[in-house]
Amino acid sequence: MMRAGEDDELALSLALRWVSKRELLAAMRACRLWHRAAQSALLWPPRLEVPCDDASVARAASVPALQRHVRELVLVRPGRITDAGCQSIAMLSQLTQLTLHSCTEITDEGIGVLLQRVGQCLQRLSLDGCTALTDACISHVCRSATRLTTLSLDSTHVGDAALRTLAEEACCCKTLTSLSLCFTDATDAGLCVLVPACPALLELNTDFCGSAVTGEPWFASLPPALLELSCVSCGITDGAIALLCLSPRELRKLTLLAPHMTEAGVRALGASQLPLQQLTLSACCGVTDSSLSALTAGLLHDTLLQLDISGCRGGLAADCSTLCAALSPCVGLRRLSVSGIGLDIPALRRVLERGLSFLPIEARRECVREVEDVETRTVGDHCEEAFADLDW
Repeated sequence: MMRAGEDDELALSLALRWVSKRELLAAMRACRLWHRAAQSALLWPPRLEVPCDDASVARAASVPALQRHVRELVLVRPGRITDAGCQSIAMLSQLTQLTLHSCTEITDEGIGVLLQRVGQCLQRLSLDGCTALTDACISHVCRSATRLTTLSLDSTHVGDAALRTLAEEACCCKTLTSLSLCFTDATDAGLCVLVPACPALLELNTDFCGSAVTGEPWFASLPPALLELSCVSCGITDGAIALLCLSPRELRKLTLLAPHMTEAGVRALGASQLPLQQLTLSACCGVTDSSLSALTAGLLHDTLLQLDISGCRGGLAADCSTLCAALSPCVGLRRLSVSGIGLDIPALRRVLERGLSFLPIEARRECVREVEDVETRTVGDHCEEAFADLDW
């Protein structure tokens, strides 16, 4: 809870956001309190960040000027807002962007009440970490938020039933350009129904949905205009890669952590001639000397800017000679990650300085630092760091 003085400054700042810049400059000369409030108002965009509790949200949403003008709402310090707070947010009738991160006490009913009021204007909705939400939440989204372009449901209990519901609402799916389903209960069955119903999709993220997401057969239904696809720690197979490469695509960024992918999948990527700018094939046992050469030979060399093959152990020569030969055509490369694949540091330095001299100096240094970092840390250190990054 904010102190009385902070409340006064916040209220004054909110009021001063609707006066002219000349009046703001005059207000700065009144006293210290007015100076701080006017300075805050002078830098203010049509975006509102408030502490994530029902009282603070209700206090901010009750200001008439905010109800008319605020376009983006971000709730910080998550976890203390309930359905009552959603009712307050509904007073901000002009919202186009709403971020409710880790609001674990908000339920499907609260989202339903909120979207009834603001859904028609809403274009971007993020409900990441709202763990109390279920498949029923998507029914409210489909019914009220018909102009959504971005939907993020990371770390929720949304599953295939919700994806089918979303696919049935054509007016909602046709406008979606970005969809994120990380750490959800989505499987191939739900994605097979949803993906073909989203023809305008440009970004799709299914990271950490588990082995139930293999990419078959919905990879074949991905829109040709899709620019970014990320499937980390999923059960992506060679068959899915073959489906991805069946038709011409505009894919610019592909991120796969696919331990089940073999050399055949890597070669299929190379034969596809995708205009990739960023490619990540972490922990992929299919990355070998021969498959890497086939991959880089097929890709458009001047478009590839970043390549990450970290963790691809066992298939690459330790002296870096083949790696150098495979990457030398990629003259547009600006970042390379090869940590955790057992490379010899002195040999890597020689290759970077001679065979891959087109890499920027800082990129070469970063590449060596990453390899050295992996060598000096233990497996336990990596595990501890990975778990520390997770939002439990």
